[in-house]
Amino acid sequence: MTQGDFAKKVGIGRATLIRYERGDNEPSASFLQQLIKDFGVDPQWLLMGDESPKPELTSMEAALLDNYRHCPESAQRNLEQTSALLAQRGGCKELKDAG
Repeated sequence: MTQGDFAKKVGIGRATLIRYERGDNEPSASFLQQLIKDFGVDPQWLLMGDESPKPELTSMEAALLDNYRHCPESAQRNLEQTSALLAQRGGCKELKDAG
C-alpha cells in the first residue's frame, strides 16, 4: 500500500499524512481511534512508539494475573518468590526474579 493509498483509506490527504509522519502536525484522537479500530493497531504501540508490541495474554495468563491481583499482598509476595524459584530451577524459561 502506498502512502497515498493509505491516506485515502483513512480519509486524509497525503500531505496531511506526511506532516503527521514528520511530526509537523499531530493527529486527532478520533483519527488515532480509527487507526486502532480499522487496522487492529495496538494503542500503546501507536501512542508510545514501542518497536515491539506486547503479545496478547492467553486466557490462562489472564486468569493467573487476575488471581494475583485479587490475592492479599502477602500471597502476592509468595507467588513472586515461587515464580523466581521456578525460573532459577529451569521450571519456566520466561520467568524473571520479581524482587
